[in-house]
Amino acid sequence: GMTDALLELASWYESGSIVARDQGTADSLLSLAARSGSREAEIRRLMGSMRRGGSAEALAAMADTLVAAERDGSLLAQAIIARCYETGSGFPLSVPRAVAHYRKAAQRGSRLAYDALKSLYDSRRPDDPEFAVDDQG
Repeated sequence: GMTDALLELASWYESGSIVARDQGTADSLLSLAARSGSREAEIRRLMGSMRRGGSAEALAAMADTLVAAERDGSLLAQAIIARCYETGSGFPLSVPRAVAHYRKAAQRGSRLAYDALKSLYDSRRPDDPEFAVDDQG
């Protein structure tokens, strides 16, 4: 429907894949979709805010929405909650909870969550060659 089209168009402007990258236009499209009742648009707006250093207060205000969206199956919400646990932004700092959420989202196909989980593991892995991971398998 119309909301799906707005979300898709916003992703084009965010990535610059089909049209010239324009975050302002992407944000406007997401706002329009959110006003139409799209929870996914609201979550994507929150994710953009997080990337740009949004406040912990804004994340905390969205916590219930994120949890409800995750419960309803939103992969993006699951990955955002993981990041919030990892950084302690809007949720209590908890690396184990972050890992659990990242792992679930990665298993469901989220490349974002997979990359974040790998980065989290890499940052904590000892420098000893015994613990080196070869990306080639």
